[in-house]
This record gives sequence, structure tokens and C-alpha cells, in this order.
Amino acid sequence: MGSKRQVINLDRDWSFHLGEISEPRHLSMKSLSLGGFTAPIDGEKGERMPFGPSGAHFLGLVGQGDQEKGLAIVAGTDVDSQLDASWKKVDLPHDWKRDLPYTNNPALTMNGFKDDCVAYYRRSFSLDEGIRGRQVHLYLDGILGVSDLWYNGAYLKHNESGYVAQDIDVTALSRYGDEGNNTLLVKTDTRHGAEGWWNEGAGIYRSVWLEVYNGVHLSEEESWVRVIELTSASASLQVNVGVVNDGEQEVTVTPTVLIGEQQVSLAKTTLLAGDQTVITTKVELAGPHVWTPEDPYMYPVTFQLEGDQLVKQLGVKTVEYQKDGFYLNGQRYELHGICYHQDFAGVGIAQTKEMLDYKLRLFKEAGINTLRSAHHFASPDLMDACDQHGILLMNENRLLETSPWRLDNLRRMVKLSRMHPSMAFWSLSNEELVGNTIPAGRMSHQVATIIRKLDPDHILVQAELLNPEGKVNEEYLQNIDVLGVNYPESPLMGSGAEVIHQQHPDLPMMSTENASYFTTRGNFKDDDTKGLLNSFGTLYSNLAPGKQKPGAPGTGGTATPKQVMEYVKDHPYMGGTFIWLGADCYGEPSPLGWPATTSSYGIMDICGFPKNDYYYYQAHWADQAKTYLHLDPTWNKELLEIDDQGNTAVRVYTNADQVHVWVNDHDYGIHDVVDNTVDLQVVYEPGVLKAEALSGGKVIDQATQVTASSPTKVEVTCLESGNEVDLYQLKAVDKQGNFVSCANNLLYVSAAGGQIWALANGNVIEQDDRRRDQVKLFNGLALAIVRKTSETRSELTVEMEDN
Repeated sequence: MGSKRQVINLDRDWSFHLGEISEPRHLSMKSLSLGGFTAPIDGEKGERMPFGPSGAHFLGLVGQGDQEKGLAIVAGTDVDSQLDASWKKVDLPHDWKRDLPYTNNPALTMNGFKDDCVAYYRRSFSLDEGIRGRQVHLYLDGILGVSDLWYNGAYLKHNESGYVAQDIDVTALSRYGDEGNNTLLVKTDTRHGAEGWWNEGAGIYRSVWLEVYNGVHLSEEESWVRVIELTSASASLQVNVGVVNDGEQEVTVTPTVLIGEQQVSLAKTTLLAGDQTVITTKVELAGPHVWTPEDPYMYPVTFQLEGDQLVKQLGVKTVEYQKDGFYLNGQRYELHGICYHQDFAGVGIAQTKEMLDYKLRLFKEAGINTLRSAHHFASPDLMDACDQHGILLMNENRLLETSPWRLDNLRRMVKLSRMHPSMAFWSLSNEELVGNTIPAGRMSHQVATIIRKLDPDHILVQAELLNPEGKVNEEYLQNIDVLGVNYPESPLMGSGAEVIHQQHPDLPMMSTENASYFTTRGNFKDDDTKGLLNSFGTLYSNLAPGKQKPGAPGTGGTATPKQVMEYVKDHPYMGGTFIWLGADCYGEPSPLGWPATTSSYGIMDICGFPKNDYYYYQAHWADQAKTYLHLDPTWNKELLEIDDQGNTAVRVYTNADQVHVWVNDHDYGIHDVVDNTVDLQVVYEPGVLKAEALSGGKVIDQATQVTASSPTKVEVTCLESGNEVDLYQLKAVDKQGNFVSCANNLLYVSAAGGQIWALANGNVIEQDDRRRDQVKLFNGLALAIVRKTSETRSELTVEMEDN
């Protein structure tokens, strides 16, 4: 039996340079001769380029005894470039735009006021002699910005899209043992345009690694299991095993697959040298334990071949969409969805598994069961997190274009996504201006054909702009399973969705994007000069009537959460909802503009701290066997809107029948709960705001908000801890331990057992978020992200400046 598959992680110890360098050429006059930063430099093991005795003799002649001079003359080799102080050490994932200063340029508004630039990453590494003769593949999960790669003196690859994983065979190009170090140079350039109008970030923002395997090995893309039919008694499975023979001899293989504890043997197959094949069989799984968001059970699936093994996860489930909505495992299932942008406080798009786990856990606690990857392919880490947490996934193709390179990207990502248990939908694209036209029909037909061929089990959706007249192109509709429409609940869209439904009563329809409503965490009054939007209903909007700032950026403010939920209730055939947005993101600073650099759409802020609307959806969607009660506002008047009579708004979200409200000893009575909400006006007075949840007249839960005094302490709570990163909430409390919701004190933060990666606070106008040693509280909270340097959890030291 040959050696097993080996994974070599390359995320640590990169050299990084922001700005131009003496860039290597793409074309070379001699093999492996580019030199410079693409090859070993002074202090690194190995020659600039390998050459034999004849080459050495020739270069010595040309260079008059100086071989490097000869290289420069004969091949134009860069023999001078060296790393200097302008190169910094970084680890991956990395988003270099986070370290750029903010620039007040209206042209940069939607991407968060960050300039475009170019940057380079360089990694030198060795490969053991024992790897020689095996296959070596380089994997890059995601590089944002148009990218170019060089490897060991050769130009390796160009890539346009930042949302597609790359797999490159570097077997012959690599150096082994005493041959010296291998050198990888990566250029990332955002100056050639953007794929998205939001803040896309920049750099190598996902993992990089090598996989080493035998000449005869399994194909990760082609090894997968699909559910053909599902009953309570059994699941009919199709098992596919991809086998590649990169060796030099004909081989006969007999793969096996272990699904849970059930072993499956496949037919003996012979492959010629250089061949590859997919071996397929069918198997019955008795008494299947199905995958659902409420019980995301997964069967480990081990694909085995002599000398190679792959382990994946199988979720036994079926998905279907009918004219009355979505069906999971044969049962109608309402989608409680959110749209999701891939960034996080302080680190931008350089998210780790810990950050994903933290946010998805909060989504689940709110009753969210579906996530739309907006507006691009989901990362492997995001798909893994959805699988494990039990969140159905809508995976989205970036653009409805059929350029060869885009179709190649589509094929690769479909193959990498199709077995994930969370996969439910493919979105062909989002809000295309060419949508519902004859040219778009041709392109969507080609995209849909590719997806259906590679993944026949998941639902094809098109997320469309609406028009009030409900006009659609009949031919265009033939290419999709479900017509998705964005913001059907918004008065701005008229009755477009209803008109389509009336004219096409058998057409499955879905609400693919909703709400787009602005709020600020912990704030209950509008003040655009401070970037504050009222959580009880801001008047600021880009589209709907209200306060509209001249030249305000972007769109949004299309509908309130209440309008969304009323629409879902009245239009069950739409299947549910996808709230825009799960969490605030960098860029799209609607409706404020400069100095705001962050969006305000999210039901959580960019740190993942829940806002008021989070609890509204939780009261509707979360496990109704539990009681949910959330009381707002916080009870320090600095954050409240108080009228001339001293009245202020109080809001309670709950799934109880009634709510009883007090302010100190003043009884404001028992109120019936409507739409999981109680709204009332009370006279503000310092002290205690209290709400009791009642069921059948009995108190089943209570919540309070207390007027806090000045902050005296910072409570540090670990939100998530993993192999790479620890996340901490920093919370201001007074001497009685009450949360000080209006605290904005400056904190000085340091870490033991790790390095501060980022500090943030969720304030959309905060522009001092590049500091690694201090952060201001915003409405009483801040976030610290620590990159661990030990296996144990890191420890924070926090000092608070007295205001």
C-alpha cells in the first residue's frame, strides 16, 4: 500500500508588500528563469534557477565567469531583487484593505471609502525528499482582486474571480530535498474593477495548502454521494467515486466506500496511464436518520482506495419547491432566511471558522434556518458551518455571464458544493439588469444546463428585480425551477409579485430578499451627524419616503420588519423570507454616507452583537417550546428620544400572550401581544423599566432595563474559542454590575497567549479601527479578536480610561 494523502498547510509566515514592486514578467526566454521574488533569494536554500553542467559552462562564458550576470544577459533573469523593510510578515487569512486609511472620495462610497491598490504575497517553503515521485497540488481557497501567481521562476496562473477555489498541479515544477526551497509569489490587484458594488476586501483571504498524494488517487470533485429517493424506511443513494491515474502504468482498482458503518464495494476497474474515471453504484440505506435544520445529523462517508482516502459528510435529505412553497424531506417547510455578506469586524473578509461559528450560532438562536450567500459562491468554510449548525444554503453564482472562464468557475464550484448537507438552492444570479430579456434567457439556459448536469438534486432560483407591472419574459422563466423576487413586500414595488402570481398561478415563486431596514445597535433616536439610526423605526431611507440626505449612497429602507412578516403571512406561496442583512458589513454605508463606512442593514452589527430587530425575528421564528422576551430601550436617557411631555417609546418582543409593563412603581398595565410585539409610550424616569411575560394570566418570564451609573469595570466574555482565534466581548458595567449602555470610554487591550488581531465596536462612523491596542466602547460594547499562539485559550488584559 502506498503512502497516505498528506496535507501541508501554508497559512503561516508569509512576506507581504503593499504597493508596486519590480514585478516578474509573465513570459520568459528560458525555462524557470524569471528569478527575483519568484525564486530563492539571499539567505534561502537553493539556487536561483537549476542549470546543468552545459548551462553552467555557457552562462560562465556569456557572463565572463559570472553565472548570474550570464543569466541576466541570456534570459533577462532578475538577479537583484531582495526582501527589504517594506515587506512585512503576515499570516493567512488576510485582507489588506482593512489596513488602508479611509479616504473621503464619493467614488469610493459603496466599497467603504478604501482606495484600490496592488499587493504581493511571498512564501518560501521546503518539501521533503520523500515527497519526490508523488503528486503535489497547490490549493488556494480564495484570492480577492485580479491575481497572478509565480512559482519557482515560472509564471503559473492568472485568475479573475475572488470567489473561486483554485487547484494547481505543481508536481513537476516543485523542488524536493536538497534541490532547495520552493517559492510562491502572488499578486493581488483591485485596480481592474470589482465583481461587487459592496466592500469586497483584497488579498489572500482564505487558506492556502498543498496536498500530496500517490499517482493513483481519488478525485475530490468527482467523489460524492447523492440521495435519489427517500422514505421513512430507506434512502436510495447513488455513490460516485472518482479515480485518477497520474502514474505511468496501467492499474486495476477496487474502491470502497464506508457510509456510517455500512460498507459499499464498487466494481473492479482498470485505468490506463493518464486516465481518469468515475465508478458508480447504488445502495440502500435502511432506516435513515435524515438531516434537517432542527437535527443536522450527518453520516461520515469515507472514500477509500489503496494508498488514498477522502472523508466527507452526507446529509440524507430531499428538497423540492412546489407552487405553494418549499418542501424538505417531503414536508412543507417555511424558510426563515437571511442574506449574508462574507466579512467581519476588524478583519474584513479574512474570516476564520471561529467567526463563522459565532455568527451562525447566533443566527440559529434567532430561529434562522436558511442562509443566502450574497452575492457569490459560498466558501468551503461557510458551507461546512451551515452543514454543522443546520442552516439550509442558497449558493449564488456571481454573475449571469457565459464567458468561458466564468463557466469553468461555475463547474468547479458546483462540484465542490453539491454534496454538502446544507445545499438546497442554486441562485443563478442577483438583480441582473438584463434579467427577463431574450439575451439573458440564452445565458440562464446555459448556466442552468451546466448546474443540472452536475447537480440534479438542488433547486434553481433566479433572484430578480421586480417591476410594479409584473412583466416577465416567458422564455426566460423556462430555465429555472423557482422565480425569486426581491422586496415583494415593499410598497415601492407595487403589486408586481401579485400580478405575476395571478398570471402564472402554477409558477413557483420565492421571496429572495427582504426588508433592507436601517438600525443602530442600542440606539433609539435618529442623529445622522453621529451615525445613529433609531432602532424603533428610523426615518432615514434611500428609497422610501422619509429623511433623505442629498447624495446619500446606495439603496435600502424598502420595508420594515413588520411589513415583511405581514407579507409572508399573507403570501405563503412565497416560501418564507430572506432578510437583508444578517449582519452589518463594510461598505454600502446607506443611508448616511461619509463619515459612515459600514452598512446599517443588519439584524446584528458588524461585531455580531444583536440589534433590536434580531429579537423580533427570534420571537417569530425560534423554538416555540421556549419563552422569548426582549425589552427595549436601554434605560439611560442619552440614547432615547423623549418628547416635550417626557414620553418615550417602549417595545417588547415576545412569543407570550400578554405583557405587563412597569416603570419603577408606575404600572402601565397588561397588554395583549400582537405580531409578537407590544408597543407603548411611558414617561421616562430613571430607575427600572420592567416587563413580565404572561401566559394564561401567569408570569412565565421577566426582563428589566436599569438606569446605570458611570462605568467602573469592563466585563470580558469569551464568545468563541477555537484552534486559531478567540473572540471576546468587552462590556461596560457600573459598580452595581449594571450594563452601561451609553458608555463610550476608551479601552486599552493586550493579550497573553495570542496577539490582538483586531478591535472593533460596531459604530458605523468609527474610522480608528486599525489600532491593535485600543478601542472605544460603542453603546457599552466592543469586540476583541485574538490570534492564538498557544493551544490554550488566550487571556485579555483591559484597562478603561475614565471619561
